[in-house]
Amino acid sequence: MRKIKSTLIKTSLHGRALLRDPIFNKGTAFSEKERTELHLHGLLPFYIEDLDTQCARILVTFNSIKTRLLKYRYLRSVQDTNETLFYALITKHFSIMLPYIYTPTIADACKQFGAILQEPRGLFIAWSQRQYIANMLDSVKIQPEVLIVTDGERILGIGDFGVNGLNICIGKLSIYTALGGFDPAKTLPVVLDVGSNNQALLSDSNYLGWKHKRIDEISYDVFWADFLQSVHKKWPTILIHFEDLHMDHALKLMRNYQQSLCCFNDDAQGTAAIVTGCLLAALKRAKQSLKMSKIIIVGAGTAGCGIAMQLNRFFQQNGVIESHVQKHLYLVDKEGLLVDSMGNLNDIQKQFAQPANVISHWMNETGMITLDALIDYVKPNILIGVTGVEDLFSESMIRRMAQYHEHPIIFPLSNPTQYIEAIPSNVLHWSQYKAFIATGSPFEAIVKDGVSFSITQCNNIYIFPALGLAVKMIQALRITDRMLDAAAYTLSDVSPVASDNQTGLLPSLDCIPKAIQSIALAVAKTGIEEGVAQHTVLIDELENRMQAIYWKPIYPSLEPLTSE
Repeated sequence: MRKIKSTLIKTSLHGRALLRDPIFNKGTAFSEKERTELHLHGLLPFYIEDLDTQCARILVTFNSIKTRLLKYRYLRSVQDTNETLFYALITKHFSIMLPYIYTPTIADACKQFGAILQEPRGLFIAWSQRQYIANMLDSVKIQPEVLIVTDGERILGIGDFGVNGLNICIGKLSIYTALGGFDPAKTLPVVLDVGSNNQALLSDSNYLGWKHKRIDEISYDVFWADFLQSVHKKWPTILIHFEDLHMDHALKLMRNYQQSLCCFNDDAQGTAAIVTGCLLAALKRAKQSLKMSKIIIVGAGTAGCGIAMQLNRFFQQNGVIESHVQKHLYLVDKEGLLVDSMGNLNDIQKQFAQPANVISHWMNETGMITLDALIDYVKPNILIGVTGVEDLFSESMIRRMAQYHEHPIIFPLSNPTQYIEAIPSNVLHWSQYKAFIATGSPFEAIVKDGVSFSITQCNNIYIFPALGLAVKMIQALRITDRMLDAAAYTLSDVSPVASDNQTGLLPSLDCIPKAIQSIALAVAKTGIEEGVAQHTVLIDELENRMQAIYWKPIYPSLEPLTSE
């Protein structure tokens, strides 16, 4: 492997102040020369380690910790102390570390945010302090390249966590760095504290946010407008990533800002791209076509609507005229199949609602069309769950799908694990081990009669770091639908294709960095073709550009800024 040369950085930090800075701190890896020049003698143990040795030592401690949450806390303490060491560790052992820095452990970390907070990270911008937004942004001394912002209302789609949701932003930004090559010093997690409607949270003595009910809609829209305008004014080239917002707010922000800012909503657009890419791979495996598919999406919130919008585009790209997409795509919510006679549907839900006059004979005595009944009426080959409802997909449903299709495609995607619509081992058993499965949370392979069946984790980590890297490569003005489609198509192209259901539908976590770079190149190329690139780069030079800007966890050589 080619050795990467360390860069030289001059710093005014020295002594304990340097050891407290997570960006420049090297811990026991400071050289003898650095220890002398930067006044570190006596503040560190005598023995000098290299980065690989530090990683090995940290891994031993990590493996000795018994619970998931304590492992998370330990890794965060490493991150808050030494960013380079943290990223060297998780990139070297990514498949081991992912469940602890992200799903499923991140859900528990959000619930206990106040109890486990050690070093504050990012920005907390409260409605009651909105007049200081510009000053708060000024406190960020290095211009960030990517910003993730949440208001904590729908953390992981399961609840209102208020400012505790900042942990989701921190976790996802660590993925931007580990897989997308973003300098951790140039990433920024933000929570807009607009209150919370979770009374248990407001009554919790450990809750650190503004203890107030959520603000009204008019105030909410004004707050977001002030924040986004301030961000765009200060950092006009930044990528803004919206995270875990209520569906109505998420769709409104997309509608209002996606043409004027470089922004995207990961729950809607990122989830749609990963699910579509994984679905195309499953269809190849099953030797089925999208054009002939019947798909039921259960959960008509942000994720479900986002998936429906992207699949709508893909159906049309595969020759299905727009007015006929309804015959292939069915959205189900807690009140059953969406039909156009329902009230309170948003614009996207209305687009995919079935005509009540056409399917009225499917309705039960209450006027509802249940998922269970819909399985028999539609005979879907694809069932996608984004509901957060445990065990929603019953044995009877899966067995009937397996009767209708040799290889039913079942995606119970809700996470964390306790909210999944069906346990993969059950789905395999009920389908006589014929189903192709993808889940939102990680599951171990399932062994039957000596044969191992891999369970694909259909996780947005395949998409948002690639989008971010592409945006950075070309300094994109915005993210277009075609760029998102390119991400999904490329993911399916780099996925393993086989004639059985034993191998995963997506590249393994060990292969994910290469897959993400392939996706990023395709997205960047599409962005250039779409005319949204600010950075002039020839398509043939994109790969060199990508390697040049890709941050890697390597210790720089440090020297004092001025001699003393």
